[in-house]
Amino acid sequence: MAMRLLQLDGIALRIDHEATRAIYESLVEDSCASCGCEFCRNWINARPYVHSAAFVAFLEQFGISPDREAEVSFAGFKSDGQFPYNGWYHFVGEIADVKEQPLNLWIPPCGVNFTSELLCVYDRFRGLPTMQLDFSTTVPWLLPNGPAAAVE
Repeated sequence: MAMRLLQLDGIALRIDHEATRAIYESLVEDSCASCGCEFCRNWINARPYVHSAAFVAFLEQFGISPDREAEVSFAGFKSDGQFPYNGWYHFVGEIADVKEQPLNLWIPPCGVNFTSELLCVYDRFRGLPTMQLDFSTTVPWLLPNGPAAAVE
């Protein structure tokens, strides 16, 4: 593995960009497409709102494909027309040094943090040092039927 050091605000990570990129390139489908529920279908339509140039560039530092989330979850209803979502990606790497806790960053339009507590990991990461990159954001509801219909 070819680990390199990536310095971010308050955290240093050792990452293997090439190993992560190879894993993402081998994935046929993301978790949202394979789920197909109303909330995941809305997320797929809302990705252009989330995949800002800054967020995509941030993910690409790790070798992460933006449209291959390990998981995305609808996090409730808001009255302002925006709907909160949480999700995460994985990458081959480990924490090298932490200067601040918690490990939170703002990469518009997402709040981002890192953890070694892994959920819903793609099989191809097994046996590799793996970190989880969590994100949270809000997006509009873009499906023709409203979100209330999705929970009935």
